[in-house]
Amino acid sequence: MLQVLLGSQARAEILRKLFTPEQKTAFLRELSRMTGLSAPVLQRELRQLVAFGIIVAERDGNSVNFSANQKSPLYPVLCELVKKTTGEEVLLRAAFQDCEARFVFVFGSFAQGTARQGSDIDLFVIGDCGLREVSKRLHAVADKVPQEINPYVNTAQDFMARKRQQDHFITEMLTTPKIFLKGTADEFDAMVK
Repeated sequence: MLQVLLGSQARAEILRKLFTPEQKTAFLRELSRMTGLSAPVLQRELRQLVAFGIIVAERDGNSVNFSANQKSPLYPVLCELVKKTTGEEVLLRAAFQDCEARFVFVFGSFAQGTARQGSDIDLFVIGDCGLREVSKRLHAVADKVPQEINPYVNTAQDFMARKRQQDHFITEMLTTPKIFLKGTADEFDAMVK
């Protein structure tokens, strides 16, 4: 979808790599490796993005380091656009779309919007989707999601038993923001009441 909006697969790949919390800067060769695009194609697109003020190019010896222009008025919009169209949330939602789980959600720093480079993604799965099935689904998106994903898997009965026992991990997790990939916040709130 991002390539359709931007009119270029190369431009979409560049923005997808530079407008995320995990990747703020990259050299041309590094961008080529990450995107699978040739250096000439990248140079042409990067030149245009620098001219638009969306990307910043800084010389570092013989190399040029490219980064998202955080001072651009488009920066927050592009970060949100990348996140909504190609980000981890989209990939994980697709991976668990037909899962036998009742709820799948992200919590922790990623859901709170405080994730930094090196942060992992905490994923909670509630329902009849075992750890083996969850691991298989995560493996399918592992090459597209740069962060480590920590899955927590419970049946609905086990989850509710842990809640009744006031399990510290569960009670703490219940108070934090969540990004629902399957099921809704209202349905979840109704279950845990």
